[in-house]
Amino acid sequence: MSFKKIKKIYILAPSKTYTGGPEALHQLAFTIKNKTKYKNVSMYYLPHSTSSSIHLNFKKYKLPVAKKIKDSADNLLISGELYVDIKFLQNYKKIKKAIWWLSFDNYLLSLFKSKNNIITQKIIKIPFKIINLFNFCTNYFYGNYIFFDYLKDIYLKNRFFNNLSFENISYHFTQSSYAKKILEDNKYKTFNISDYLNNDFFKNKYNKSIKENIVTYNKTKSTNFMKLILKENTSIKFVPLINLSKKEMIDILKKSKIYLDFGTHPGKDRIPREAAILGNCVLVNKKGSAKNKYDVTIPSEFKFNERYQDIKKINYKINKIFLNYDSEYKKFSSYISKIKKEEKIFVNQVKSFFTSVI
Repeated sequence: MSFKKIKKIYILAPSKTYTGGPEALHQLAFTIKNKTKYKNVSMYYLPHSTSSSIHLNFKKYKLPVAKKIKDSADNLLISGELYVDIKFLQNYKKIKKAIWWLSFDNYLLSLFKSKNNIITQKIIKIPFKIINLFNFCTNYFYGNYIFFDYLKDIYLKNRFFNNLSFENISYHFTQSSYAKKILEDNKYKTFNISDYLNNDFFKNKYNKSIKENIVTYNKTKSTNFMKLILKENTSIKFVPLINLSKKEMIDILKKSKIYLDFGTHPGKDRIPREAAILGNCVLVNKKGSAKNKYDVTIPSEFKFNERYQDIKKINYKINKIFLNYDSEYKKFSSYISKIKKEEKIFVNQVKSFFTSVI
């Protein structure tokens, strides 16, 4: 593969959507345009690409919007990892293509929903529901088998499926070590391109004097095991992070002492990093990217299995943080230092890719 003749770069993003993934895609376009020799970079929005498709929060990047994609071997088209986006790439035959794996589990979920109607989805879910019922009846003594675990088993381990076959993809960028390992285990060469936090989280430095004994958590991505934690800790103030503006997110994370993430961790998640920067000790399960030591680089004492017998350990850790906040938060100094360097690392990774392949 050679990028010597690239004239124009298009980056796909969802129309009028403000979440971590679309922000990363805009950061990538901005960095390519301003930090490499490739200046002809445009956003292309799905399902419709017009000047009104860009979300208000992304206008600061001042990126042009393409209304059409020119299918030429001199051009490059980059998409995220969702199945609908990857399928969209196949509409173009000549253009060079790249996938940026901002997560991996979300690809499997989008694949599952896109390829199966509602009835088929329900049928496929039957074994998962039986396993989940067993875990519930045994009070999660043997662990918590989440739906993403199930999808990985049926799509990656089942010999009747071949769902990591990508036609005519020139390159795979990986945001996490989690996605990198899966792709490389399936014989795909990858290139590391991570991401970085919005600068607003660094501007709003936490103030110890306003900290309260509050535990925040991501309700949208939490597994069922999170319900047990809430049930066993009725005396603790838990605040779900849901339907919040960026300012509201910052305000609550500045007050809380703990961010608890017993979610799916489909990629190198942003909220644990945002929480740590704003003065939170981060507690996670051992699912997805949080299972390895590279993506969520917090001390192992803050990572837990999703088993009922571990709830006492989680409860103990929460109360220990409330009583010894200063000393516990200091244990995140290495993690915070790494987060602060992410933008510089990201820029260097982008520059390296767009020079080393030439």
